[in-house]
Amino acid sequence: MKTSAFKAVFTAKEKTPWIWNPEDGTRSVFSFVENRNELNLELEPLHSLLLVFEPGINKPGKPLKKPGEKILTIEGPWEATFKHVNGQTFTRSFQKPEQFGTSPDAQLNTFAGTVTYKNIFSLNQSPKWLQLENVHKGVTGVFLNDKKTGTTWYGKPVFNIENAVKNGENLLEIKVTTVLSNYVMSLENNPTAKRWTRGYTNNPVGPEGAIHLITPKYLE
Repeated sequence: MKTSAFKAVFTAKEKTPWIWNPEDGTRSVFSFVENRNELNLELEPLHSLLLVFEPGINKPGKPLKKPGEKILTIEGPWEATFKHVNGQTFTRSFQKPEQFGTSPDAQLNTFAGTVTYKNIFSLNQSPKWLQLENVHKGVTGVFLNDKKTGTTWYGKPVFNIENAVKNGENLLEIKVTTVLSNYVMSLENNPTAKRWTRGYTNNPVGPEGAIHLITPKYLE
């Protein structure tokens, strides 16, 4: 999957484009050059954008902040606590987060529940964003220094950390809640589970790849 960047022309020539964020209720004028109905859009994989055209305001809005230069890749080890939906809890240590749904480890490839990855890193700069390269099937929440920075289940997993990050030592927690499919497939003595998962194969689950701290750029 790739990022899609394109120019879109809308019929609402005399109205101003606003970008609405349905997650937190914020809204702002979408940046345009001359014509308010001609917009340069950029969409990440599995990402959508809610634009509303309203009367008034014929001046361009401020350019949108987007993730830009990577200033730090967070290194391991990562300490991970797995809390299974069946009540079991176990831990693992990883040099970097890796998807575990197709792992040869049966305890991992049948897991369903919440995994909390913890890492302590030091910093002497001021990044605005934290980006995970990929998360397979699930809901991801990021906490930095005990402050929640966001939750995502679609699009690129990018989180604004500017109100939580600090110079010096930082505690990062990434919580991933997985889907149930791999666990359900492992229920050999459950006829209903066997019927509904017949023909299925294990799905990749969890975060995968490096985790970066990023400064902002502006999307003109």
